[in-house]
Parts: sequence; C-alpha cells; structure tokens
Amino acid sequence: MLRLGLVAVLFGLAGCASQPGTPFSQPAAWQHWQCEGGEQFRWRFADASNEVVELRLDALAFTLPRQPSGSGMLYSDATLVFHAKGDEALLYWAADDELIGRACRAAQGAGQ
Repeated sequence: MLRLGLVAVLFGLAGCASQPGTPFSQPAAWQHWQCEGGEQFRWRFADASNEVVELRLDALAFTLPRQPSGSGMLYSDATLVFHAKGDEALLYWAADDELIGRACRAAQGAGQ
C-alpha cells in the first residue's frame, strides 16, 4: 500500500514538472535618442508589457512606470518625465517641468 502511494506521488510530481512555466522576458534593446538641442539619452522597455521604461541620462539611471496619457506614451516617476508620441519625444524634470530635451528622436547610425 505504501509503495502504491509513493508511485502516485511520483506520477503527480512528474505531471507538475511537465507544466509550462512562466517565460522569462528579457528587456528590449537600448534605444539611443538625440534631441534637437544635442541632448542624448538611452531608453528601453524593461518588460514585455511595456509598462516600465529604463532610461539613462548622462550618469543617471531611471526606472519609469507608465502613466495615463491622453496621447502617446507617458512614463514618469517623481523625478523625470519621458513623453513619446510617434517617433518623437520630450524629456523633462517632473518637479518643475524644466525641459531637458525636445524633438528627441532615435539617433541615426547609433549602436545599441
């Protein structure tokens, strides 16, 4: 009887092992963007659902969650705002709306 129970447990565990797991999603490739005033930054989607953006500006690193937006994609924390619409974006400081860069676009010929 004990042996039968052990066999049942082993079959049950084998069934669990064959279940597909949640796939791990790698972040997207870094995008190098340049603004009309020469400012440069890099950004990428941090997850497959595009709910979080990682952004690098000079030596600073930001993780920006998606925010509701009437138009385009808006990502912001208490410090930085990244607002993209089409192939262009604005980048500014959240506290005082001080503009960092306007008319920011993917840099031509830049390595990822």
